[in-house]
Amino acid sequence: MNNESNIKKTTTQILFEQLDLMTCHLPIKQLLSEIQVVIERLSFSEISDRYKNDQVAQKNEVDLLFEGEISDSMLDFVHWLIEKNGLGILSDKIGRMFLEYCIKAYKGAPEVKLITAVQLDDEFAKKLINKLRTLYPAPTRIVYYIAPNLVAGIVIKDGTKTIDLSLNSFMVKAVKPRIAGTISVRVQ
Repeated sequence: MNNESNIKKTTTQILFEQLDLMTCHLPIKQLLSEIQVVIERLSFSEISDRYKNDQVAQKNEVDLLFEGEISDSMLDFVHWLIEKNGLGILSDKIGRMFLEYCIKAYKGAPEVKLITAVQLDDEFAKKLINKLRTLYPAPTRIVYYIAPNLVAGIVIKDGTKTIDLSLNSFMVKAVKPRIAGTISVRVQ
C-alpha cells in the first residue's frame, strides 16, 4: 500500500509540474477555476471511456467541450494528457484529489504582476519572465497583464513593492515639474 501511495504521489507531482509549467502565466485563481471546470466536465462527459483508443477523437471532443471556457494553455495541458493516455486522471475521484493537491500547492504562493503597455512577442515575454525568475523563483507565479494606459515600459508589482519603469511614471517625475515651473514663470 505504501508503494502504491508513493506512485500516486509521484504521478500527481509530475502532473502538477507539467500543469504549472504550461500555465505559469495564469493567475492562481483563474488556474484553479479552470482546472475545476475541466474536472467537472470530464467527469460527466466520459470522453476518455467513449474514445478510449482514439486520441484524435478525444482532442476534438475536448475542443468542443471547452470552447471559449478555458485558456489555450489549459487546453494545451488537457491535450498533453490525451497524448499521454491520461485523460481519465482529470475525472471523478482522482480528478478531485488532483484539484485538492493543486489548491494546497498554490495556497500562499506569491504572484508577481508584470504589466506592459502592449502585447509582447512570445520570445521576448519568455526572456523577460526568465529574468524575473532570478528575483522571484518558483512557486511564485509571474502573471503577465497588458495596460495600454502605460503608453510604454513595464510595471512589476510583487505585493510588497512596485517597480515602475513606465513612460507614465517618467512623465510624472520628469516632465510635470518642468511644466509646472514653466507655468509659474509665465504667471509672474
